Amino acid sequence: MSSCFHCAQAIEGVAYTSQLDGSDRQFCCPGCRAVYECIHQSGLQQYYRRRTEIAEQADASPEDYSSFDELIDELPFVRRVQQEYEARLLVHGLHCSACAWLIESALRRLEGVASVVVNLQQQTAIIRWVEPARLSSLMSTIQSLGYGVEPWTERNQQRQYQENRQYLQRRLGIAGLLMMQVGMLSIGLYAGEFQGMDVVTRDLLRWASLVLASLSLLYCATPFFSNAALVMRQGSVNMDVPVSLALLAAYSYSVIALLFTLEHVYFDTVTMFVFFLLLSRFLELLSRKPQQLERQCAQPLMVCRRGPGGEPENVLAQRVAVGDIVLSKNAAAVPLDGIIVEGSSRFDEAAFSGESQPLSKSPGDIALAGAINLDDAVWLEVVRPAAESSLARVEALTERAAASKPAYAQLIDRISPWFISAVLLAATVSFLLWWSHSPETALMTAIAVLVITCPCALALATPVALALAHRRARAMGVVANSGQLLQQLMSVTDVVFDKTGTLTENSSAVTVSTYGGLSREEALQLAASMEVQANHPFAQTITVANNRPLLAVENAREYPGKGVEAIVDGVCYRLGESSWCAALAGLDPVSLSDDGALLCNEQGVLAHFNSEESLLADAVESLARLASRGLNLHLLSGDSAARVTVVAEQLGIADYRARQTPEDKLRAVEGLQKAGRSVLMVGDGVNDAPVLAAADVSLAVSNAADLTKARADGLLLNQRLQSISELITLASQTRRVVRQNIAWAITYNAIGVPLAALAMVPPWLAAIGMSLSSLVVILNSRRLSGMASNRELGASNLFSKSERNPKSAAVPAAVQ
Repeated sequence: MSSCFHCAQAIEGVAYTSQLDGSDRQFCCPGCRAVYECIHQSGLQQYYRRRTEIAEQADASPEDYSSFDELIDELPFVRRVQQEYEARLLVHGLHCSACAWLIESALRRLEGVASVVVNLQQQTAIIRWVEPARLSSLMSTIQSLGYGVEPWTERNQQRQYQENRQYLQRRLGIAGLLMMQVGMLSIGLYAGEFQGMDVVTRDLLRWASLVLASLSLLYCATPFFSNAALVMRQGSVNMDVPVSLALLAAYSYSVIALLFTLEHVYFDTVTMFVFFLLLSRFLELLSRKPQQLERQCAQPLMVCRRGPGGEPENVLAQRVAVGDIVLSKNAAAVPLDGIIVEGSSRFDEAAFSGESQPLSKSPGDIALAGAINLDDAVWLEVVRPAAESSLARVEALTERAAASKPAYAQLIDRISPWFISAVLLAATVSFLLWWSHSPETALMTAIAVLVITCPCALALATPVALALAHRRARAMGVVANSGQLLQQLMSVTDVVFDKTGTLTENSSAVTVSTYGGLSREEALQLAASMEVQANHPFAQTITVANNRPLLAVENAREYPGKGVEAIVDGVCYRLGESSWCAALAGLDPVSLSDDGALLCNEQGVLAHFNSEESLLADAVESLARLASRGLNLHLLSGDSAARVTVVAEQLGIADYRARQTPEDKLRAVEGLQKAGRSVLMVGDGVNDAPVLAAADVSLAVSNAADLTKARADGLLLNQRLQSISELITLASQTRRVVRQNIAWAITYNAIGVPLAALAMVPPWLAAIGMSLSSLVVILNSRRLSGMASNRELGASNLFSKSERNPKSAAVPAAVQ
């Protein structure tokens, strides 16, 4: 018998495992495993070599959760936004939508809980709360419902998946062997009925079948019994309740038949039930394989940082600050987002961005967290902490989308408990109606009704399809920020685009015309100083063109769609749209150029800036594809009429408007919606944030401002506008697959339940049908993995251009 690595106690029953150090460590309980992982992740592994006494067994009781309350602001799985907390927990033992409903309903009753979303596919619960609610009480409530709960980490989720898989594989294998053995004995019994068999032989075969069926029930069927007992103690039901009733009914009747020498026993049916129920549960588990990014791009827990004296030191990634110098080792994942300061190498971003070819990078270039360093080790200057890295941002968006349920998924969650109750009622009615005809037939009919619907394919119809669709969208270079993204895209009629940074990109060259004795260099210095906090393409061009030190700026304020105003050396300046700047200088805007941006103060115009822009490489083809789908295209831009007209004509957009403020854009989209149109908005600037939030569905491009990304339903990780058309195609395919799954599940139950109630489906056939119904849904959903285009994707661009250039910062833009 093996012993626990932490406390050395003998392991009885299931061993809890961990592979943090590359070895397969076994533990007697979750508490010991949690302590070991905490020690390992803190870099204190030497404890196990230095200790002179064996540690005591860790206490995994609910009271242990109170320690989370004391460290609530430091927990990596908890976010705080003002007074509200949000925690992501990993829940063990979720099997159907009724389980999710039970946890959500119980937690929502607690004071202070704002929202609860349980994701059956990912086995997670995302909870938002304010005081007086506490994290410890939330976790204790989940545990009291009979479900295991622990902080969510990728490693915990992977470990949970592997443990559940091994747990079911063992039981499934043994159940299969027992089913075959009992099946062979049953063949002998059935043959004896026709050819004659003495009583002693018949009873021997029956008793042998009882022993084997008991082993199957006591060991292999324990997942169903334990889960059913726990939820029933809470006064609720899930899909394990009818399953357990069916198994116990068939087994109990067979035992009675054996003891009182009745005509038939059904031990073969019991073992067949157990096997096919476990098979269905195993298939369901395979469909819930964790959907995070590829494992090779996971960020390391420990990072090699250059110390104050230049000496290397190993620290936790969470403790690395912006500006620290860290090492990116060869053949390993880049630990944090950073600018290369020493060395050069090639980086594989395929699992992260869809870029198929390795990218060569040298000092001054950005290395993204999670990319694989293929060649030489390089030193990086960290530009973002671990929690805000590009990889963490993508995963956060993916998690948010997984936690958000579309309308049809919410509907299935609501009807699931009622459906289970209806199944129990149908089984009871069938039993009562058949009792007067034949008690044995009544029992077998009720069992068939219970089994043929469990687990219900209806519960898998939507989550499996959506999970695979989101995975496919991620491979296309699109990360969903909301679970509503695909559902809303299915009904889009109009697509509205911003121009600058969305359809076009600025060149690095800028034309400067100066007035009043100001030199070109002075104009660029003043403009760059005012734009130091801007993230707009124009601001980035100005910042790159400036080669002088930045001036001290006071009271800088951005006016979306107009420009930026600031005080430099006591003088108020404006940089941006001509009519807005003319108001400060007291000039007639008609006399000023409507193109580019003006720099002025109260004395007049000081400079005029202009930069060339070009369409994105695939803009013409991508918009032509959208138009060919029958979608109406619109262009709303804050730029000058001349520039907007040129771009609209090049792209074939008939409806275009220039000099649009955020309010103008919002009114335009609301006007389309009032006319019955469903609008997709695509933008990047901070002035696009209101209209992105108001649109029926929205996408932010990769270099968008942070506020814009937060408002959008999805994020394009690359510069391929063709991803929009592909995403709409994927949305249509997903809707078709979901409808097929739901239609199949409803048809299967509509046909199967009445046939079972009429005693036309024997219990063994009901068990096979139950497994096949779930298998059909899973296989049909998996078609989504290969439906969308496998076209090579462009490189990710989670970083704005200013972040790739350390001379400029990344905050919302000033000039449209």
